[in-house]
Amino acid sequence: MWRDNCVYINTLSLQRATHSLKSREKIMLTKENSLTKKTCDLRDTEQRYIRACRQIALLNKHIKDMRTRHSRAKTDGNIRFRYNLNLRISTMEGMRSMYLEYVDLKAGQVAELRYEIRHTRKMIELEEYDTETESETDDEE
Repeated sequence: MWRDNCVYINTLSLQRATHSLKSREKIMLTKENSLTKKTCDLRDTEQRYIRACRQIALLNKHIKDMRTRHSRAKTDGNIRFRYNLNLRISTMEGMRSMYLEYVDLKAGQVAELRYEIRHTRKMIELEEYDTETESETDDEE
């Protein structure tokens, strides 16, 4: 929800700001807006990554507890209880493997967004430097 608000606010401010600017300044504002959107996306993706990692830790704990129960049932000779525990353990392991795939996907997205943010910042800095250099050469002439 906060992500949508972040993008909405930036879109409104961009529309107001670009109304009476030169085209080069409009491009700079568009890139800064893109940077802000990417930053919001990065925060959102990192939060999802962290939440999924916590779920994996929880599932690992539950699987460990189930295996402990399974070994107790095995020593007691309780076949029916062992069967139910085997089903639960295999279900939880399947859930864990899906979470691991999801975490791997989110880790890749986080790395990609961080790279894009760094690249966009460098481009903005270079364009600002070019603008300053052009204005200095115009002043000298």
